[in-house]
Amino acid sequence: MRIAGRLLRLRRGKNPAFRLGNRARDLRRWEEAAGHYQKALAIEPERAAIWVQYGHALKEMGDPAAAERAYRRALAVAPDLADTHLQLGHALKLQGRIEEAAAAYLAALALDPKLHFASFELFNLAWNLGKLSGSLLRRVQETVRQKHSWNKSGNVLGNSGEMIIFDVSDLIHYFLRARVPTGIQRVQMNVVTSLVRQPGRDFTLVIACFMPDSDHWSVVPEGLFLDVTELAVAGGDLDDPAWRAILSELYLVLAAGETVEFREHAALVNMGTSWWLQNYFLMVRSIKNRYGVRYIPFVHDCIPVLAPQHCTKALTQDFISWLIGVFFHADGFLVNSQATAIDLANAARLLGHPAPRPTVVRLDARPSSVPRDPGTLGNGEGLLKRYGLDRSAFVLFVSTIESRKNHLLAFDAWLALIRKRGLRKTPILVCVGNPGWLVEPAMARLAANPPLRRKVLILSKVSDADLAALYRRSLFTLYPSAYEGWGLPVTESLCHGKVPLITRVSSLPEAGGDFAEYFDLGSADDLLEKLERLIDDNAYRTTREQEIQQHFRARAWGDVAAEIVAGAFAQKAAAGDPNGRQPLPAAVGRYYAMARNREIRVWPGMICGEMYRIGHGWWPPSDWGCWLKDGQAEIAFAVAEPGEGPCVVYLGLRGTPENTADYRIWVGAGRPESGTLAAGEERWVELTLDPEMRRRGAVHITLTTTGRSPIERKENGDRRLVTLGVVGFYVCREEDRDARERFLAAQRSRRLDLLSGRPADLPAPALAAD
Repeated sequence: MRIAGRLLRLRRGKNPAFRLGNRARDLRRWEEAAGHYQKALAIEPERAAIWVQYGHALKEMGDPAAAERAYRRALAVAPDLADTHLQLGHALKLQGRIEEAAAAYLAALALDPKLHFASFELFNLAWNLGKLSGSLLRRVQETVRQKHSWNKSGNVLGNSGEMIIFDVSDLIHYFLRARVPTGIQRVQMNVVTSLVRQPGRDFTLVIACFMPDSDHWSVVPEGLFLDVTELAVAGGDLDDPAWRAILSELYLVLAAGETVEFREHAALVNMGTSWWLQNYFLMVRSIKNRYGVRYIPFVHDCIPVLAPQHCTKALTQDFISWLIGVFFHADGFLVNSQATAIDLANAARLLGHPAPRPTVVRLDARPSSVPRDPGTLGNGEGLLKRYGLDRSAFVLFVSTIESRKNHLLAFDAWLALIRKRGLRKTPILVCVGNPGWLVEPAMARLAANPPLRRKVLILSKVSDADLAALYRRSLFTLYPSAYEGWGLPVTESLCHGKVPLITRVSSLPEAGGDFAEYFDLGSADDLLEKLERLIDDNAYRTTREQEIQQHFRARAWGDVAAEIVAGAFAQKAAAGDPNGRQPLPAAVGRYYAMARNREIRVWPGMICGEMYRIGHGWWPPSDWGCWLKDGQAEIAFAVAEPGEGPCVVYLGLRGTPENTADYRIWVGAGRPESGTLAAGEERWVELTLDPEMRRRGAVHITLTTTGRSPIERKENGDRRLVTLGVVGFYVCREEDRDARERFLAAQRSRRLDLLSGRPADLPAPALAAD
């Protein structure tokens, strides 16, 4: 009877050791949990769930090989459980068996195509997919092709004519970590979706995403793009099953979908940001050289250079690199306002470049939260009731919460209203937006004032339906921004028939026109006066709303998109060098660092050393310099100073993090310079440029190496293999002893930045980390 009762309890899932193991697991006492699971397996050795949990415990104890064996035992019992294949993939990845891990993730997806975490892991391994066996890579690609139509050229079927590629990299990568889009992302969504839906296109439209680890543009299928963008504005829940399912498709497409195949003289339009992509211009140079591609960026603003106080240091540094690269690579410019056109010219002047003449494409279009059919988004009344806004007066402030948007000024104005009017007569300030950077002063002000907290409501991850309801119910809108490129919330407010109270700075008068109310940015009293007038004078506010309804007309996004396409096709390749084949000049007596930019100020003649890299052999720049990928890379430049005598190039090399490496360096077709670098060793090699090479106008330096080792930042999940590092280079005339001594002295003192051309009155950047 005792044995029969025990079997009955087991059939009911009451294995006591399993229960104790789960309890220890929940407390993260992994060794204790593993002991209990072992006892549970002695009782039920064919129960897959116990083997899985035992594997989890072993993995958390730091033994992925043992965890792998446990997961395989579980799969022997129950081979059709997608999550077990996923866990096996994790254990294999921890052991560095990348190809086997990818196969396990694929097996999980074959059982559950919507398994978000499996496709996410494949995406994270995408940089290594080229090393997978051909059959496995074909399996990944077939998984993608089953859901999307492709032709052999890698572009979506049904397109013809001239090619325009819309680079939406920042939008796609934003969706991999967030959902509800902000301003620049919404611009890209509206422009591209209007083109996708345009009937009878007479040009080839390609939606592309740059992959920063593999340095290529992946095609994003039009249908998938529409699905993702539609779901993005439907709600902010990242765990929504529908959102996870669509992300799974997106991950797979990016990991193993089709690479963009550029046509001759195609137009590459970057509608968003790319300064975070350190190898972006390296690949732009490559496609300009090979296909004569015209690169046309859409510049939304120049805030990190012209108003850096509103940006983080890292953003300013990366933006400066991007801005320099834009002026050297762009064949034309698109901007969103006359104010941005002026700012772009001012930025060019600061860098000593000729001022470009951009095409201005105003963003005065109807936002997606203002549908022509009011019933298509739902009424959004649930959010209003949830926060009591259906029965309370409130003012709406739609914006990412960051320094330049001036939430601190808005909070101080609301404190002044409370002190003057009391809580009961002060409307609520509803702030809709996600937290950004440099928000600490504003949030500290809010946290320190209980009365203010009663009258300020911060909402994030708000769907378009809820946002439309907030606009409909608000008294008016507030947008006290100190700097804008356009100001989409101003247009959005006008499209909803609501009066925006804004500042008269940068582009905001272009966005608000005669329909906005303006206050003096430097006057708290003026802001308070304008707020009270719009709060209390119902007749005035109603009159202003009627003016908006009668006279304001927003464009369709299709009209904006058509302007962008026309502007892009009108741009010709850069004069004098249509295919980007002529190398940039390098000044004699100047040092060019291959490192990521650390400067936070710009000056005339500023240039980034990375722009002398050519080919696909480079990893993105690091803080100290740049690693080679596969053992070969090239540097190309023209010696800027005329002359007949030979020149000397000092080239800084760095050994791989772990292994000794042999290297060979060719200058043109001359005899190679060779040597051996110890792990981590830094060495400066002296190379000679003969006069004939100078006369030809182009110097090509080719580097090869046998070294190969993992990158040093293993704790960050960086599994790249690197082969040799290049710190930078310096060119001087062979007979110029003073120039050579200046370089050697700067190199010994680790102050090569003194030779970079920076004016003496600018502060030095932080030294690069070793």
